[in-house]
Amino acid sequence: ATEMTRSWVDQVWYLRGVSAVFLSEVLTSMSSRMFTKQEHCHSLKGNLCVVRRGAVAQTGKVFTAGSGFGEEVVMADVRLLPQVFVVSLTFSEVAAITKSDLDTTLCDFPEESAKIRKA
Repeated sequence: ATEMTRSWVDQVWYLRGVSAVFLSEVLTSMSSRMFTKQEHCHSLKGNLCVVRRGAVAQTGKVFTAGSGFGEEVVMADVRLLPQVFVVSLTFSEVAAITKSDLDTTLCDFPEESAKIRKA
């Protein structure tokens, strides 16, 4: 699990170098969601996600276990978020954190908040 977390965190440039405590809070705030093969994953829109099992595709790009997507969730104006479509290619488990939950977590971590807000 730790290797999978490290692999995913390294893909999200603004999470590189954050404190272990902050990262732990983010991971604790993530909720797991399960999807069947070819299921449209509407609930993942506007979330920072990591694939735990299976494979999903987001607007033509495939993500497998240990891959993360949705980095744009830190954008201040949600109206600027790109229109993305996620579909499960296999039975999949995806951990996700919403923008509001990430923002709430950032309130307790001013250093990380400053770094991520620059993103």
